[in-house]
Amino acid sequence: MLITCGTTDPIIAGDRYEGVTSAYAVLFFGANEQVLNSAMIPVINDPNESQETRDAAAKYLVDDQGKAIARQIHDERKCR
Repeated sequence: MLITCGTTDPIIAGDRYEGVTSAYAVLFFGANEQVLNSAMIPVINDPNESQETRDAAAKYLVDDQGKAIARQIHDERKCR
């Protein structure tokens, strides 16, 4: 994303840029989606964590929306 958009936080990703970055890595660099998500799910589901921490962890998840945005960045060079 940095090479394509000139930033690691492209406008198209909104406040989900971490998840979009992870999705990009899964789609185009062979990262393992299950491994990436498994690091965040325990935090999201931990009632002892603050809501702020759980919400922040959720932004790192690889999901269909993040993958769609990653494809737009990669395939269409769309950054905004």
